Amino acid sequence: MIVQSRDVDNSQVIRMLAHSYRTSKRKLDEEIQGFYRYPKLDISDCLYRVKHMERCAEVLAPEDRLIILKEVIEGKVGRWYEEFMTSSGYYRRRNNAYRVYLKELKK
Repeated sequence: MIVQSRDVDNSQVIRMLAHSYRTSKRKLDEEIQGFYRYPKLDISDCLYRVKHMERCAEVLAPEDRLIILKEVIEGKVGRWYEEFMTSSGYYRRRNNAYRVYLKELKK
């Protein structure tokens, strides 16, 4: 469960989730390729985290899904959105995408 305090906003939580996703994904890739052997419980947790986060992104509206896929799943930073939407549209959609995605993850 994700716990939010008044000191942490949605963008900070999303950054932490993106880091967690990428770390879990890297561990799974290393395990599959045989580079490193992680404990079974760790791999199980990583697999659950990756699948859950990807599944939650799939149920979002297309514009929200694009933002979450690019920023959380792919880890894009900067102005990646310029080929898809205006800056004002992106910032307006991003706040909604973060809120809806976090709500979906809590289910």
